[in-house]
Amino acid sequence: MRTVVKISFTQKSEKYPIDKYSPNAVLLLVTGKELIKILKRDGWELDRITGSHHILKKKDKTLSVPVHSNRDIPNGTMNAILKQAGLK
Repeated sequence: MRTVVKISFTQKSEKYPIDKYSPNAVLLLVTGKELIKILKRDGWELDRITGSHHILKKKDKTLSVPVHSNRDIPNGTMNAILKQAGLK
């Protein structure tokens, strides 16, 4: 089963922050690698990699994103990561 996330991008200068309130949001099917790209556009930075978990930081917050080859992130894990990142 693939995970579906409602996310949209708006262009501001050279960055592409996520506009989580946009009515024109796009549905994305997400793997761990794709989620890291989305979070980096929102300002998260890769801090370290421990095994298959990529640790991202933004100000005083820390996220752990599992990257297991090209497998999709499970629904519960995706919801938890998005809530921690403030995107849901």
